[in-house]
Amino acid sequence: MKNVLYFVTAVVSFLVFSAKAGAEDCDVANLDLMSFPAWERENGYWVGEYTLMGADGNPLASPNWNYPYDHYAGFIALQVKGNSITQRNVFLYPPQSEAVCVTNAAVLGAGECGVNGNEKIFSAAQSATDCSGGLSGPFFQYGMQLDTETRLIGDDTVLYQVRLNGDLTQNQLTSLPGNGTRVRTAQGLYAGNPTYASFYRERKVSREEFFALLDAKRIEYNILAADHCGFDNGNQPSGVTCEEHFSMD
Repeated sequence: MKNVLYFVTAVVSFLVFSAKAGAEDCDVANLDLMSFPAWERENGYWVGEYTLMGADGNPLASPNWNYPYDHYAGFIALQVKGNSITQRNVFLYPPQSEAVCVTNAAVLGAGECGVNGNEKIFSAAQSATDCSGGLSGPFFQYGMQLDTETRLIGDDTVLYQVRLNGDLTQNQLTSLPGNGTRVRTAQGLYAGNPTYASFYRERKVSREEFFALLDAKRIEYNILAADHCGFDNGNQPSGVTCEEHFSMD
């Protein structure tokens, strides 16, 4: 029995020592995230088609952002550099339907309901928290700081979570099959109840194609130059130009 106890104690001590040694060997500050296939696939420029549904399962209808959510466009510049990831998004929305404008003609920006589309920007940044490719970082919305955490599940799957005071507010799953395609779905929650769900389909493009397609989509949606990158994710004036927004240095 003593021999068994000695053996178990030795194994436990070895595991504890190995874990500590592994932690000491792990230099998170100098970690190269591009060494992980999932982050290497994420790095670059993405163009997408999006659908956002409300808690009732229908396309979201927002009185504060009076533009369609059933089909809109997104342009995402994602930079993986060293142990950090920086993301700059701009979402483009087509003009609202005439039927909706009859009951609510109010829009933000310089455009007109049913005539002009609009756009808003989104920014995020995370840094490595471990040597397995995991990330974390703060995210600010509506004047509140939320905590984000990202975990890799193999080479082709990413789980991104957002919490407010420890409570889960978003679960987002990203699939990266490795063919320049990205598929994302997100579940929104508040006090444990569903608030929204999203379905994003994206493809990777070159930097030149990214901005060319952005210009073309702005023309298609009839978005006025005065509204380019004009609003943030809280529907407030962004206070930055597109050039400033997409500068990630």
